[in-house]
Amino acid sequence: MSSSKPKFFPIGSLPPMKQMPSVSKASTSVEDFHKVLEKSTRIMALCGAGLSAASGLGTFRGAGGYWRNYQATALATPSAFEKDPGLVWLFYSFRRHMALQAKPNAGHYALTELSKKMPDFITMTQNVDGMYSLFVIHLEIRDIT
Repeated sequence: MSSSKPKFFPIGSLPPMKQMPSVSKASTSVEDFHKVLEKSTRIMALCGAGLSAASGLGTFRGAGGYWRNYQATALATPSAFEKDPGLVWLFYSFRRHMALQAKPNAGHYALTELSKKMPDFITMTQNVDGMYSLFVIHLEIRDIT
């Protein structure tokens, strides 16, 4: 992880943007992506559950989206907590345990390297595992005791 402190910008107060590199046509080549990346001065990575899935963490909607035959999306609701708080606490305890055991993968390390090379690099994530977070939208699961 980068030793520099994360940069937080209140909504509406982002620094002015510099000229963005132009992309004349869409491309799926890694080489073209690298060229655009090298010319870029500010990059924002928008990350979701797939980043942590590569570390073995099940996603809510993917193949691992079930826990004890319950659909994760059904347990992660206020109504499920009202109906059976013990079950929901067990579910989140299991998720927390899995997150604490998981190790960063190549994607996490690649984002870390980008953040070291680019001072204005921003990551936005909805992941709660805490493996990579420069800007966190949701509460990190590691902070729940």
